[in-house]
Amino acid sequence: MMKRILKISTITMIFIIIIELTVFAATTDTLVCTFDPQGNISIEIGPTTYDFGTIGAGSWRNTSGNTFTLYNNGTVAMDTDFNVSGNATNFTLDNTGACSSIDEYAVQTVGLDTDGWLDTAAMGGATFDQNILANGNKGFDLRLRIGTIALDYGEDSFTITVQGSVS
Repeated sequence: MMKRILKISTITMIFIIIIELTVFAATTDTLVCTFDPQGNISIEIGPTTYDFGTIGAGSWRNTSGNTFTLYNNGTVAMDTDFNVSGNATNFTLDNTGACSSIDEYAVQTVGLDTDGWLDTAAMGGATFDQNILANGNKGFDLRLRIGTIALDYGEDSFTITVQGSVS
């Protein structure tokens, strides 16, 4: 009987050791992380004023040598839209450049990715320069055209607004 108890005890001990040495399969799971990187654009133009001087009726004058510079002082690339936001007092803006009616003027960009005659339309209609990199800049010029005038009005002015958007 002792042998039998010893035999059962030995088998039980072996069984316990085998169970303790058995490795159970590990399980895995996943964690999905999302993020939204934020960047900004910071547009600057220099110089901020320019005097075209006296321009005769029916003629045009343009700046040269990249008179103006667009700066992107932000952290992401930007596109730019231009428009005339402050119209001249005695003239009407012609967005075709023809200046075929009396007292019309037109303004065109020169040297950007897409040059064009400016309009008073809301921003977002025409992109003039694309992908100015963060901390980058781009030089450009302007062309001013004056059509036939009814009177000598004296000095007049207009304002150009440039809007940057993330490329």
